Amino acid sequence: MSLPQIGHSKDLQRLQNEGYEVIIMNNAHIMISNIPYLNKELQIKRGNLIASLNLNGGAVLKPVNHTAHFIGEYPHNRDGSPMRNIVNSQGEFRVNGRVTANFFLSSKPLHKGGKYDDYYDLFTTYIKMLSSPAESLDNKVTAKSFNPISNDGNVGPFEYVDTNSCRANISFLEQKFINQNIGIIGVGGTGSYILDLVAKTPVKKILIFDGDNFLQHNAFRSPGAPTLEELREKENKAIRFAEKYSNMHKNVVANTDFLVEDNLNQLNGLTFVFIAIDDNESKKPIIGYLVSNSIPFIDVGISVRMNEGQDLSGTLRTTLVTPSKKNHIDDRIPLVSDDENEYHTNIQIADLNMINAGLAVLKWKQHSSFYKDYENAHNLIFQVNESLMIRDEKS
Repeated sequence: MSLPQIGHSKDLQRLQNEGYEVIIMNNAHIMISNIPYLNKELQIKRGNLIASLNLNGGAVLKPVNHTAHFIGEYPHNRDGSPMRNIVNSQGEFRVNGRVTANFFLSSKPLHKGGKYDDYYDLFTTYIKMLSSPAESLDNKVTAKSFNPISNDGNVGPFEYVDTNSCRANISFLEQKFINQNIGIIGVGGTGSYILDLVAKTPVKKILIFDGDNFLQHNAFRSPGAPTLEELREKENKAIRFAEKYSNMHKNVVANTDFLVEDNLNQLNGLTFVFIAIDDNESKKPIIGYLVSNSIPFIDVGISVRMNEGQDLSGTLRTTLVTPSKKNHIDDRIPLVSDDENEYHTNIQIADLNMINAGLAVLKWKQHSSFYKDYENAHNLIFQVNESLMIRDEKS
């Protein structure tokens, strides 16, 4: 999730989109990091520029005044003179409980009645004054670093700021996910790609279930490229993927249990579940529990068969079940084993896993009103050999 104030402010979005390292601190201050400047020895240093955030009902207004704070050494001009034209005072200025600035800056614009138009105007003006001497010494230095921005404000479930949603102006749509607790049952082929996609949304929590270990064949049907050393560890799938995706999402939790009738209460508290296991018979108690507890879910399946011409035919299925639409389960979700399905032996089909996961996540996002859904189909069938999508079970 991008920081919400940035997502609702054109001037803050513009700063972020142009590559400045914009951070909102405790809904009270804006900080741009990594600004080049010269110290008294005419060495290029990097500092942070801070301004008070003017909010009203969550909306970002114009800057309160023309001042700012600076963290770093005393900034100097190219000729070695200190920037007394913008430095009002030097000392320890407590910005919040964690951040203390070194300088108080004050520079009114010569026009516009001494007021800045917006935060873009304020920050770029100060950055230009601070950075120009350093840029004259080295024209490659810039405050537009496009560096990853850590989520220091502890806003949302990500370890770093979602600048992608902000750049696309869809941050407000991402809010549709923030209260969802997602379960993913099975992170082998399709399930691991589902996790990859869901982990990039600001859901509150992702609970993954898998009792199997990550073995060599799994490397060819899941995202990423594990090393040989990693494969030798034979780590549990749920633990492995939780560790990997916790680098990005704070709340990915592993559960190493196989779900059976005695432990299905571990699904309590989930708001949506993806079922991505190829053991059809083990799905039945899980589906029964989800239905009886009114938890919506998507079940995915892949059927691949060898043709006489020594090539493969296949279908991908994505089935959505909700409390208001569940009468299609018996017709659409196989709950008995299929011995003719080549999926169990021809496992190096990551492209089908990825497509099926994409369809499942797309359908979940439609269910969450992120994407428009005119037909509201609860069952999708993609026929590989014809590249044909069939949509049915409409409500």
